[in-house]
Amino acid sequence: MSKSNNILVVGDWSVDEYWVLAKHQSPTSANTGHVHYRVTDQEIGLCGAGQVARVLFKTFEEAETKATITGAGFWDDDDETTIKQLMRSPTRKERDNNVEDTVNFGSSLGPTCKKLKKEIGIELVQLAKDSQTHRIIRQYLRKQAGGLEQL
Repeated sequence: MSKSNNILVVGDWSVDEYWVLAKHQSPTSANTGHVHYRVTDQEIGLCGAGQVARVLFKTFEEAETKATITGAGFWDDDDETTIKQLMRSPTRKERDNNVEDTVNFGSSLGPTCKKLKKEIGIELVQLAKDSQTHRIIRQYLRKQAGGLEQL
């Protein structure tokens, strides 16, 4: 008989967003003298309890060990599918081949999240209905000489 590990992860299930910005020179801007930026690239991932659960999942997956992970916390009802999908840490090749068009996942994440076709088996339990998903948005400015600078 094979042993199965049951793990409960309770905490803040937050979403990290990384926005890469570039200066935008608008010839028709009404606010001359002010710097305008546009988003050139975005990445999204879990942090907090979600990151802990993702690392545990990946560890058990790589060790080919059975594990059932249950996550408990607070998030927007409409974001549950996204959170499950973000539990996977796809390789760049998987990401390039499995990403569909940008879709709206709910009031809090909106169109900034891309949907992966495959999600993992994790049970999520909301501790309170009508919660919001916490977002941490980190902005980086793309330098003309190359590289990024965090704003």
